[in-house]
Amino acid sequence: MSQKEPCTIYLVRHGETEWNKRGLLQGHTDIELSEDGIRQAHERIEHFKDVPFSAAFSSDLARAKQTAAILTQGRDVPFETTEILRERSWGDWEGQRFQDLKARHGATFDVFNQDPHPLANVETLYQAAHRVSPVLHEFGERFPGQHILVVSHGGILKSMLYYMGLKDISHGSFTNLGYIKLKAQGKSLQFVEADGLIR
Repeated sequence: MSQKEPCTIYLVRHGETEWNKRGLLQGHTDIELSEDGIRQAHERIEHFKDVPFSAAFSSDLARAKQTAAILTQGRDVPFETTEILRERSWGDWEGQRFQDLKARHGATFDVFNQDPHPLANVETLYQAAHRVSPVLHEFGERFPGQHILVVSHGGILKSMLYYMGLKDISHGSFTNLGYIKLKAQGKSLQFVEADGLIR
């Protein structure tokens, strides 16, 4: 039996929100796109115009759903949402400024990007990756040889880089509407390229 062709996944970060502008941790807090975020998503349509998406998926949070809806305008593709693709949970820290927390907690704050054992109730990159990776493998099985749009969150893009062993670049951040392109085949996920990654 011949091996199935890999599925090409574009894992995209949502557009900007007002909380992004203010440097607040969003996590599972449901924040809609700002006017700038809506504009960013519309501008990104041109970038993907020649990618033949067969299906689209997004986090069930508004900022991701809105972004996916804009990116698929004019396309007759099925669109599903799932809470599995949600951002990392920041627990009690949601709604607080990233820079304030980093200044207050120093090295302890950075543990959340490195250590598989959580402090407080914050989801680590390791935990987020093991939540999201099974669904990406599932897409690979469902859509062999096809192109899939998946709209999620910056922390999830970073977690997948971490999961694939690209720890040297997983500590960077992604611009809004940045993405990573992956090849999913069987239980394998292969990194192809990143767009909008800031190291």
